[in-house]
Amino acid sequence: MPLFIGMPVILHTRNISTDLKITNGSQGFVRKIETEITPQGLTYCSCVIVEFPDSPITLKALPKGYFPILPTTWFFITSFIMESKKKIKMSRHQIPIQPAFAVTGHSAQGKIILKVLASLHEGGFGAYVAASCAKS
Repeated sequence: MPLFIGMPVILHTRNISTDLKITNGSQGFVRKIETEITPQGLTYCSCVIVEFPDSPITLKALPKGYFPILPTTWFFITSFIMESKKKIKMSRHQIPIQPAFAVTGHSAQGKIILKVLASLHEGGFGAYVAASCAKS
């Protein structure tokens, strides 16, 4: 996944600290990307510094709300051929964030979002919006 400074991201699959408001689904912004090079010459991301504006965290040498996100490893079992009974245990090692240029209705629940761009003419909302506006 391409990353860039200033990119909005969502922390994915991990609750780092509920007290610090750094949990699964927390939204933040990429502030620094640290990389390393493998012995084969491939560049990979070793750490992403993410600003979580709602977090009270203060770490030494980092501004308030900034937190280092490190790669995590998880394992899963799969087969390359669906009919095959042979299963393969695989691992994935990556930074647990995803782009947050858009969010689903489910992930937006319970969040305060200052600016929203949405088309209400599709999906059956048009009649409701017109009715609500007519009553105003």
